[in-house]
Amino acid sequence: MSVKRALFGVSGITVTSIGVWLLTGKERESNHYRTKVTRFRNIAQEVNVSLSTQNLTLRDPEHGFWTQRFQLYSSQNWNKDDLDMIPEESRVSEEGMKDFCFEKIEANKEDIKEGGSLLSELSGDLSRDEKFWDHCLDSLNNA
Repeated sequence: MSVKRALFGVSGITVTSIGVWLLTGKERESNHYRTKVTRFRNIAQEVNVSLSTQNLTLRDPEHGFWTQRFQLYSSQNWNKDDLDMIPEESRVSEEGMKDFCFEKIEANKEDIKEGGSLLSELSGDLSRDEKFWDHCLDSLNNA
């Protein structure tokens, strides 16, 4: 076997290995995204049951609302009152803002369940720590 053939064989195996590695990485990334979206959809369904008496909704994670909201806040340089409560790392991308909203709502969803302390206040004055609800929920009038 010549040296050329050996090099071609080794390089072919290397290229194939790199291709397989890249494909499995993309597949893992895709699975992670699908898992996250499914989790967020479940959160939205659960929260929207509690919000059924309000004029508010938590939009699907792939709804255009998130793009519009992110673009609005970005165009204002995140300078609107009380937007500073959204962490810097969540302001970098639409995905970051969405992650912040869904994780914050998941951690606080008990507050809006029937008899929860916050349900009646959602359309009124919220404390600074509760302002994330204003930025993460959409009015049904905007549908």
